[in-house]
Amino acid sequence: MLVPLLLTDIWVQLHDLPPGLMLVAMAHKFGNFLCSFLEYDRTIPTLGVQRFMRINVRLDVKLPLKRKKKIMVGNDRVFYARFQYEKLSLFYFVW
Repeated sequence: MLVPLLLTDIWVQLHDLPPGLMLVAMAHKFGNFLCSFLEYDRTIPTLGVQRFMRINVRLDVKLPLKRKKKIMVGNDRVFYARFQYEKLSLFYFVW
């Protein structure tokens, strides 16, 4: 019997965020922007400064991977959150 592979769970790092935006609520919003939020990793060793946020998401493998998201803070400040996908399988490059 064939089982279609439609969704996969993967860890994603969110880089280039200002410290004030590294919140659990923002992790949920980013996860749902990518596809479906599953988990927020609170165990990142920071040594006082958190450099990135790490979330676990469920992705639809038929859709292209997103590389960044524009974030408006107030009326004049713009940031771009950059996504780094951990341990991508060869499947994404063959599909």
